[in-house]
Amino acid sequence: MTHHWVWRLVVTTLNLLLILAPLPIQASTLLTQALFQPLLLGASDYTEGWENFFYFDDGSLLVTHFMVSNMGPGYHRGIMVSTLSTADGHTYVIKNGRKRKQWSGVSGPHRFGVAKHYIGEAENEYRIHLENSTAEIDINFSAVGVPWQGKRVTLPGDNGNLYQDLMFYAPYLTATGRYRPGSKSGGEEDEAWRPLTGGQGFALRYVTGTGIHNLATHRLRLTTLGTASQRLTADLIKTPDGQWHPRMAIWAEGQLQHQFDAVKLEPFWPNEHLSQAKDIPRGFHISATDGDTRLSGTLYLSQLLHRFDVLANMTLLDRLFLGAFSAPVQSRYRADYQLRLSHNGHSRTLDGQALVEYVQINPR
Repeated sequence: MTHHWVWRLVVTTLNLLLILAPLPIQASTLLTQALFQPLLLGASDYTEGWENFFYFDDGSLLVTHFMVSNMGPGYHRGIMVSTLSTADGHTYVIKNGRKRKQWSGVSGPHRFGVAKHYIGEAENEYRIHLENSTAEIDINFSAVGVPWQGKRVTLPGDNGNLYQDLMFYAPYLTATGRYRPGSKSGGEEDEAWRPLTGGQGFALRYVTGTGIHNLATHRLRLTTLGTASQRLTADLIKTPDGQWHPRMAIWAEGQLQHQFDAVKLEPFWPNEHLSQAKDIPRGFHISATDGDTRLSGTLYLSQLLHRFDVLANMTLLDRLFLGAFSAPVQSRYRADYQLRLSHNGHSRTLDGQALVEYVQINPR
């Protein structure tokens, strides 16, 4: 059973994504940590988690989010919220939460679990299992590309720096899986499994705290789809001063080739004169630099795959609890990009398709 406090914690966690007090030194170097071993920091607004994005060849999209948070009652509560949008038009929202003593016994350095849900690694492969009355899902995936931690995003705050650390543990991934509806979704006890094949996407780990509305107004994440030898990976945050903070890289044959130290995004809309702050852009003009190497071009948000509005999934009591808190709207797209990489008078094109998540922190 999902209790009201679960959704309260989920919403709070999704909106409270940076820590006011400095993190311990080890928290800033996620590459050296056991991947699925939570840091279990003591700050009252600490949150960390693992987000995983899977786009399958039939158009189905699965986004999973496992997290640990000190927000709400008690410390170090485990939370899982996932959405599966299938090719036949169904959307399954799967969510649960547990106290630390209820999840710590099924978790460890190579596995993190909440209720019957878990994410883990074994022999260079990862596995996700989700199961409750909404649906049951099994996913196996493999990372392509070495793990990469982007630059820390930081801003000065009243009580110290606001910041976030983030690592792509799978800058690109391939996946297969299966799912079946649960009893709450009309499934039978012996409901047949339905395949999920040809999966692509990315997976990341973060350590954050405090309200993301204090740090950011928008967020853009993406990874290249298909068989391109050169791939683009990004997690970009736009701070209230209008600046985009760079966590963007190009990969060649699974190895990091360029890590951009400055990025500028300019959104454009179908009708520039009628657009409002809450509107979704048609795409972005991109300009980025890595030393004397420059990347420029356009990203088009071509096909909306799924939009997850946190408030739209809340009960009336949950909405009253939120009060003045912001609530993100997460829009996932299949996108097209046309880019040019230039260095010392030479240039080459980098055209392709990408899986994109565009987040409006508080569009209402």
